[in-house]
Amino acid sequence: MTNQLKRFNAPFLNGFTDEEYQYLAQVTQLQHFQADYTIIEEGTDANRFFMIAHGEVVVSVDGQEVNEMGEGQYFGEIGLVQKCKRTATVITRTPCVMLSVNKGDFDKLFEKIPSVAADFQARLAPQKMTIEHVIYHRIAVSFFSEHLEKEFSAENLNFVLDALDYQASVEGCLGAQEMFDLYIAKEAEQNVNINESSLNTIKQRIIAGDIKADLFDDSVKEVIHLMSTDSLNRFKRSSLFAEFLKTLHLYKSISTSVKKRGFIKNSVLAGTNDLTDSRPRSPSHCRPNGHKQQPRQKVYFSNIEVDTKQAAPSHLKKIDSRESGDSLSTSLKNT
Repeated sequence: MTNQLKRFNAPFLNGFTDEEYQYLAQVTQLQHFQADYTIIEEGTDANRFFMIAHGEVVVSVDGQEVNEMGEGQYFGEIGLVQKCKRTATVITRTPCVMLSVNKGDFDKLFEKIPSVAADFQARLAPQKMTIEHVIYHRIAVSFFSEHLEKEFSAENLNFVLDALDYQASVEGCLGAQEMFDLYIAKEAEQNVNINESSLNTIKQRIIAGDIKADLFDDSVKEVIHLMSTDSLNRFKRSSLFAEFLKTLHLYKSISTSVKKRGFIKNSVLAGTNDLTDSRPRSPSHCRPNGHKQQPRQKVYFSNIEVDTKQAAPSHLKKIDSRESGDSLSTSLKNT
């Protein structure tokens, strides 16, 4: 099953580790369907997500055919992600082999691997993306980094990413004193805006040798809140966010698409998505690497409790203000 999943070039699978593929394989079922079989029906409860391993299906809305799909595509996630009824009917055109995940395991997948939730949210409702979604999305975080560069506030994102790595004890991450000197101290080169109480608490804990994984938790909450209420909103109104959206096959309104365009072959409609779309470019300071995950604590993004099994996204290289102007350095490590 793991090898079958690796054949799919699904956006939400980008950057998956072997362990994550193994987990997905454990919750995935192989299903066979005859031709002319109704796999999902518009208006019914959403209870399963499907990936097409073999065969072809037809998608219809209000009895009108709006899409056809084949091997290397998936459908059924809209109802699960948005917790709504099925938005379309999907019927097999030929005998099909599907890889499917039930609703319960699909929800757990979001909790275990935040990058999956981030990718689906970006494609379904990008304007509702939270800081959590942006940070764990391999493309969005790179555009957000560029945005913060322009606002001269890249230190906020750098700090959060480094703090996540610190919490996870990622190999090569900054130590407590290095984190303090770079981000927390008043004279720090990439000083982040946290309150005096948090600063003093961190300082005293370092002096006392109390350098546990939760050392920067409170300061991370502060910086996350700042980015959530300030930088994120401006990012969503920026040309960089618009450019980010262009890199994705965004979902279109089914009713609008049907009225304006009639039958739209291979478009992204009704919870369907192309698993073979090419990978868009990322800014030059973003690249993947291959660190394994480590057990870690939890961090709180705004009011959302996040299981941070994943460290900072591996593809982001931090902006280092210690070097000249726009220079970039220090690849973030990933678990």
